[in-house]
Amino acid sequence: MSGNHMLLLVGWAFQYECESYIQRETDLKCTIEELEKELEDTKKKSFELSSRLESQKKLKLLKQLGRKA
Repeated sequence: MSGNHMLLLVGWAFQYECESYIQRETDLKCTIEELEKELEDTKKKSFELSSRLESQKKLKLLKQLGRKA
């Protein structure tokens, strides 16, 4: 194999590795964005559930106080 052919193969391999790296980086960025969105959704749901639970506790306490009066 001549020197030129070897350089072409090395160049192709390097380009392939770069493209693979870029694709992997793009995939990871998408995964991170999806996970961040999922985290925000989970935080929102957690806050809503916490608020609902707190309201139910207060309502239960008010009912108990009403029975005692």
